[in-house]
Amino acid sequence: MIRRIYSIIAVIVLLVVMQPEIPAQITAADVFVNAPAGVFPLVDRNKRLDMIDYYRSGSSTPTTNDLTGQSRVTALANDDIKVIMTAASRYQISLLPMGGDTIVALIKTVNTPAPDSYVEFYTIDWKKIDKRLFDAPGTGDWLSETGKKNRKDAEDSVPFVLAGYEYDRETGELVLTNTMAEYYAADEYERVKSWLKPVLSYRWTGKKMKLVK
Repeated sequence: MIRRIYSIIAVIVLLVVMQPEIPAQITAADVFVNAPAGVFPLVDRNKRLDMIDYYRSGSSTPTTNDLTGQSRVTALANDDIKVIMTAASRYQISLLPMGGDTIVALIKTVNTPAPDSYVEFYTIDWKKIDKRLFDAPGTGDWLSETGKKNRKDAEDSVPFVLAGYEYDRETGELVLTNTMAEYYAADEYERVKSWLKPVLSYRWTGKKMKLVK
């Protein structure tokens, strides 16, 4: 009987030892560090680790990227990270719940010279998601009530709208800010300003970004 008990205990110990380690919850910092080189070609993995270490230590020291410019992390939470990559580009990585999984929303903003953004979605291990999780707005979506009353003139004068994107992790909204004031000359923008909304917001539903009306 005692021998049998010892045998059972030995089996239990063996099973515990063989049990695979449960990974800690993945964070936005992990996703940033482990991104493929093609996503962040200007800073390799070691430089990304340095950027995070500098931020966490409260240091303002930048990391020299491969264009000899300065890159730095500007905000960091478990599910969100913001990075200035160059003087003209910045990124935001936000982790979003989708079903029982977590996906990555990657926002890239480039100064053209006005800030202009786009967003792409990936699995947590950086496989691109081809589903249409967000439909970027056209000029018609940006029209104010005044713009709708002057639709032809508005759409002829403003064939596209540049916008800076930012995901607000507190509200779960992707906020698009009209940046055309930085694209037009001041007098030109004054002429079309009343035709355009300053901001559009999309809320993450767990399946897609849905326009908040």
